Amino acid sequence: MKIKTTQSLNNCDDNETLKRFVSVTTSDIIDVVNGNLSTENIVKTLTPVEFTATNTDTVVKHGIKNIPSGYIVVRSSVAMSVYDGSKDFTDDSITIRSTATGTATVLIFL
Repeated sequence: MKIKTTQSLNNCDDNETLKRFVSVTTSDIIDVVNGNLSTENIVKTLTPVEFTATNTDTVVKHGIKNIPSGYIVVRSSVAMSVYDGSKDFTDDSITIRSTATGTATVLIFL
């Protein structure tokens, strides 16, 4: 399904027209996306990661057999921020760090 707008952003001459355009477009995006996202065709793995030290590289094996484009923290046992480690992602692992010790479930994807 495509999102179609009735006007172009270039036609917004004032703040009220811009607000109306953004409101309608945002509503259209929500209607298209809500309930329609699927990870069925995305190569991914859901991996538990134990961070035993803060702000230290943790190597996570993923088994995707390709270099991932990213990861999303799905849940964690404590409040933490997870961020890239000091090494590049490889076709068998990613290196990430955490601001706290604990466990996080990470969705790694291509």
